[in-house]
Amino acid sequence: MRGKCSCNCSGAARSREDDRCGVSACRGGEAAACRCVISQSAASLCQSQSTNLGEVVGFVEKIKRGRCKSWFCENGQCLKASGRTLKRRLMPVLETFKGLLMLTLTVDPKLFPTPLEAFQFLRKRRCVAKALAELHHKGLLHSRRYFYVVEWQMGKGNEAGTEMPHFHVLVDADFIPFEALKEAWNKYRPKWAPPVFGNAPAFGHVRISKRSFAGGAAHAAHYACKYLMKHPEKGYPEYVRFAKLQIKRFSTSRGLLASGKPATPRDRRDKHADDCSCGECEARRERRTTIAERTARCGQTTILTRVPLHATADGELKEGRPRFIARAKVPFAEVLWLMGVEDEPATSYEVTPAQWEDILRLDESQRGLSDAVSLSSDHPLIKGHRRKSA
Repeated sequence: MRGKCSCNCSGAARSREDDRCGVSACRGGEAAACRCVISQSAASLCQSQSTNLGEVVGFVEKIKRGRCKSWFCENGQCLKASGRTLKRRLMPVLETFKGLLMLTLTVDPKLFPTPLEAFQFLRKRRCVAKALAELHHKGLLHSRRYFYVVEWQMGKGNEAGTEMPHFHVLVDADFIPFEALKEAWNKYRPKWAPPVFGNAPAFGHVRISKRSFAGGAAHAAHYACKYLMKHPEKGYPEYVRFAKLQIKRFSTSRGLLASGKPATPRDRRDKHADDCSCGECEARRERRTTIAERTARCGQTTILTRVPLHATADGELKEGRPRFIARAKVPFAEVLWLMGVEDEPATSYEVTPAQWEDILRLDESQRGLSDAVSLSSDHPLIKGHRRKSA
């Protein structure tokens, strides 16, 4: 963990003065280097700033939970933050669609021995992408662009679910005949499957779950992302949580959510088969982590931020955009417990400069980068720290 200068400029080295901002260097290790002084005047910290929110007149320090940023996370705040970001990216793209339809595509569980084999079959054959490509070839879609979310049928209440994957797909279309949609999806029935019996679907049930969106692109983006922003009541199947596979909660047509960054050249090495047993592939599988392992890391760090205070024309103070300062490798729940906070805040929690410094010192102490933390008897963290040490 490397600290920044107290004026939040980059590249400020410890134990020396930074001539660019005129702020004296902090002494006493990384904790002191990350210390910020709350002031009512921006001139005492850095040059006066003026934005559309008003002049910067001070700063406050806040801590927040370090997120895992996984779409499989059980923490609702983690999912909501990721969902809001995705909606902001998705809405302007959906506004360029000439039409908006929501399709639901399912798979018959009787066709596969296990749900995992069904999922691997769908992914390897690219069934969703190819079915939509066929609809576009028939002139039923305005473009090839699409966005879909994957869900697993876990059942409701006491009902046992099949754990089979199904898809909610947003497409650029005004109308798709049901028979055409069913025909395009049923083409992917496995060759080893027995003949279709009675009125059973050949590959799975299909339906047009949403024919119009009254709120336009914003409504469609919210409708699609709601499947991502809520953790299922029964969680996810074991084969999803513990499989060392790349499993995505959503996917798009190529380039739909382009980041604007220049594309990096791909490695042109020969692609190995999924079941390849060479030393390179075995080592790569060994390095992979499961979804359960990644989500377990959520909240195991505490992020320290600095929030500017803007003075508006009517004399009110408004908080600006928080700036990242440092990351302490101390669980967020533990920090709150040490500070005597019973309920976890929805977003962030304001701390004093002394508390901020001691959180970083505690991080250094636990990682063996500095001596054990020594706090005064009247410090807000001392009671909990002694209890923990005992």
